[in-house]
Amino acid sequence: MRFSIIAFAAVLAILPAALAGPGKTVGFQQVSVPDPEGKPIAMAIWYPSDAPASDSPLGMFSQFVATNAPISGKQLPLILISHGTSGSFASHYDTALALAKAGFVVAAITHTGDSFADQSYAGNRIDLIDRPRQIRVALDYLLGSWKDHAQVDPGRIGMFGFSLGGFTTLVAIGGTPDLAQMGKLCATRPDAPECVFVKQRHGDQLESPPTPPSRLGARRKD
Repeated sequence: MRFSIIAFAAVLAILPAALAGPGKTVGFQQVSVPDPEGKPIAMAIWYPSDAPASDSPLGMFSQFVATNAPISGKQLPLILISHGTSGSFASHYDTALALAKAGFVVAAITHTGDSFADQSYAGNRIDLIDRPRQIRVALDYLLGSWKDHAQVDPGRIGMFGFSLGGFTTLVAIGGTPDLAQMGKLCATRPDAPECVFVKQRHGDQLESPPTPPSRLGARRKD
């Protein structure tokens, strides 16, 4: 089996076929994804469900969901979410809820090394390389080990990202970043917010550019 990642803009093209019926609620799960190269990755998953929902806390937020309820539907499209620097899987919970109500399975991770609780990668080259790798690990889990993977259509996968999550998304869907441009920018505009951020974190992104992050592309085969 092969699959491809599509840009978030293309979600609109598959939305009509994925609309949930009247009365659907949003199911919600939290899982821990094993990562062979790092700490387990915290993931939140939203999806259409027929179970009754109730108010449930999610970090600083509250959401109306059916926690750990069964998924409603088959061959559902999947959207991955990558948060910005110092965020978490809850950063775009409102977007996730809206997409789940429309019939999508939505999965967001808390990036190792670049979250509200862990800034060890911030400003460093490893962050640019490891974020897309973490997304790949999360996707392999969703299409393989996750207990509800059979409900996901591996041919309809999209991704949404904000700020550095946008970078992660572009790399994940096949973009090749020219990381040398960062050094050029900061040589001419050292007061640019990106340059100040890296310097404040004592990061190394302004040194020789890292190896471009690997793409997801057509990853999975059965």
